Amino acid sequence: MPPKKNRLSKKDFSLISKKKIIRGSFFDISIIEKEGLPSFKVSCVVSKKTAKRAVDRNKMKRKIYNLFMEHKNELKPNFYIIYPKREVLYTKYDNLNSELKNIL
Repeated sequence: MPPKKNRLSKKDFSLISKKKIIRGSFFDISIIEKEGLPSFKVSCVVSKKTAKRAVDRNKMKRKIYNLFMEHKNELKPNFYIIYPKREVLYTKYDNLNSELKNIL
């Protein structure tokens, strides 16, 4: 889990209007450019349709958050909302890492 300063809050979600969506094979990323942010903010949204069990949803979130915290120095100060796909559960960390590098 990223530190509180790097997480999107419910209030931040309500401020979102214009976003750019980048689609990948393991996850989709919505990037919202916001001026005046000191650092990036990230959130991972996993629906019950994607993973029925809470254990699986939490595992997906942990993988995604670890990826983003590993690349925190390369990220621009924007809002990032990640929508992982089912394949994230069964994919090795290296494959996810390489896709994130290609997207960013």
